[in-house]
Amino acid sequence: NHTDTRFNVGSINKVFTRIAILQLETEGKLSLSDTIGRFLHDYPNAEAARTVTIRHLLDMSSGIGDFFGDRYDAADKEKINSVKEYLPLFADKPLEFAPGMARRYSNGGFIVLGLIVERASEMDYYEYISQRVYVPAGMATAGSFRKSDLPSNTALGYTTTQKISNFS
Repeated sequence: NHTDTRFNVGSINKVFTRIAILQLETEGKLSLSDTIGRFLHDYPNAEAARTVTIRHLLDMSSGIGDFFGDRYDAADKEKINSVKEYLPLFADKPLEFAPGMARRYSNGGFIVLGLIVERASEMDYYEYISQRVYVPAGMATAGSFRKSDLPSNTALGYTTTQKISNFS
């Protein structure tokens, strides 16, 4: 690693999504009491669209599950290039509990928040986060990068089961 090494932002992006939502609330473009359905008219789970609020999504009390699981394992990850492309991995599943009645970590809920950021801001989620969060915070080289299109000087991650590399 060097001072110019770039890092692909992962789950820490939830903090930046929260910032984006609160910016949009301050601008009057959304309210924390708005439901998913206000912004995502075609959301696959009608009950979630009608009952889950932005506040539920932010505090992980929505009942929406995670996108990790059998569908994610079977998916071609190289074809997931936008926030919306994560929806088929979880959005049609029943809520795990009634909104506000429990809390459970939910990557899926933050995917939904990312889509709400897109609709409320009329910008691509990644572009919004870059322009409205990273750059003002002095994080001009941070980002969410496709594995197939990593900028130069990007750190390569690994897991205990697979090394991720640019080398074939």
